[in-house]
Amino acid sequence: MPQPSKRVTTRLPQDLVERLDRAARSSSRSRSEVIEAALEAYLVGAYNRPASLMLYAGAGADLSTRRTAEQVDAEIRWLHADE
Repeated sequence: MPQPSKRVTTRLPQDLVERLDRAARSSSRSRSEVIEAALEAYLVGAYNRPASLMLYAGAGADLSTRRTAEQVDAEIRWLHADE
């Protein structure tokens, strides 16, 4: 069952709205879906940098597990190996 939602109103610069609309059209999603996904990715990154890196790499992230500095370094090295 989907989580209950709440309407949030904000103002965005015109160029950002145009980019949002292009992203929504190209992904066959609504503006709300694109904004929700972007906000979720931002909030994950703002509070859990290793999980954010894994999310962008397409590997998913287990947010319930704390990592040692060595594990984080290994994940970053793994991510950079594709460059």
